[in-house]
Amino acid sequence: MKLSRREFSKVLVASAAALGLDGKVGGRPRPVDAAAGIGRPVEGGNREELLSLIYRYSYTYDAKDLDGFIALFTEDAVWEVYSVGSSVPLLSLGSRDALRSFVDQRMAQLRTQGVQSRHYQTNTILTTSAPRSAQGVTMLLLTWQFSSETAARIMNTGYYRDHFVDTIDGWRFARREAYTDQH
Repeated sequence: MKLSRREFSKVLVASAAALGLDGKVGGRPRPVDAAAGIGRPVEGGNREELLSLIYRYSYTYDAKDLDGFIALFTEDAVWEVYSVGSSVPLLSLGSRDALRSFVDQRMAQLRTQGVQSRHYQTNTILTTSAPRSAQGVTMLLLTWQFSSETAARIMNTGYYRDHFVDTIDGWRFARREAYTDQH
């Protein structure tokens, strides 16, 4: 089954609605700027741990490792998807449980469709303005490769804007906002 980018967005929103996960939690998109947030750059060990968290997001999702993926988030994490320039989320999930339900369904759909996703995240800027807290912005290139095809196709481009907290279990996503370049 081949999906256009527009069809992919519709599937994403419809999947959330089918699960009753299309409620609005809040949050406003902000344009990407050079500073990626207020504060000073994150350096040293914290920077490496935060980058590792971002990398694990890609690897666990693309491996369809639901438990590993969900463990990257705080219990009250917010995960939202926006079209660049919009202040209204296309999808807003306000807890780790809601995220688990949604991602479990998405991973099952990808398996059924024979899709291998790849989340390429790059050019991360990390800042901090308070102890045990950090912000970040990371570019995204998302590809899908169908088992029946010889080459991957670009499904989406955009960026993530993140808020991280340092928990007893290490750094976690407290909020992850995805801004897609498609309208």
